[in-house]
Amino acid sequence: MLKRKLQDLTVCCSYQINFLHQKAHSAKEFRRQYRVLEEIGRGGFGIVYKAIRSVDGLPVAVKFVEHKHVREWTMTCNQLIPSEVCHLETCKDVIGVVQLIDWFANSKGFLIVMERPSTCMDVFDLVSTYGRLDETTARGIFLQVVDTVCDMYAKHGLIHRDIKLNRSILGTRSYCPPEWFRQLQYLPLEATSWSLGVLLYILVTGQLPFKNEIQICLGRTRSRHQIVVLSNTISLVPCKVYF
Repeated sequence: MLKRKLQDLTVCCSYQINFLHQKAHSAKEFRRQYRVLEEIGRGGFGIVYKAIRSVDGLPVAVKFVEHKHVREWTMTCNQLIPSEVCHLETCKDVIGVVQLIDWFANSKGFLIVMERPSTCMDVFDLVSTYGRLDETTARGIFLQVVDTVCDMYAKHGLIHRDIKLNRSILGTRSYCPPEWFRQLQYLPLEATSWSLGVLLYILVTGQLPFKNEIQICLGRTRSRHQIVVLSNTISLVPCKVYF
């Protein structure tokens, strides 16, 4: 609690002395360069909007995060910014990671501008719309996610920490491994492997593997039968996955 209060105080003081961001990253500059269209998603720590870049009409996604929801900060070039921004910048060389275009800040929070592929939909919408996927399609999507996760760790030592169906743009607890519920223990690599397994299960069955925390701890899935790909699954053309 004390650490959180000190972080909030640091952010507040930083803004008062105009230390947090330079003019190039001001909210006024954001309004000059981009036009926000509509909200396209929200989560516990931010809201994502559809927008376009005014100079050339480039479609972008803008994520707004309030200061109080920024859990980790990084000091770079005499600016205090969310670590998320630094990680996106670092992972520009990783195929499958949505590209960071720019970032801006105002007195309430941060605006993170990212690429917005026009022909894409998140995997949650995909499964919700079409149901479970055939094995070939599920394998193609899953392998891209695994490759991206492995590249992030191999090249930069970064772990995603929040892999779930609507991130390959349900409650997060559904993706947590047993040790989290048993001992409140978080093991990055092990938790990532578990989350990937949950994601794959959903892709090929169209449902979560566990109903509750007890089933997670026991490793008891909803279905005790072998997963068989049936004719009523949906087959899609090869697609590119963005993280």
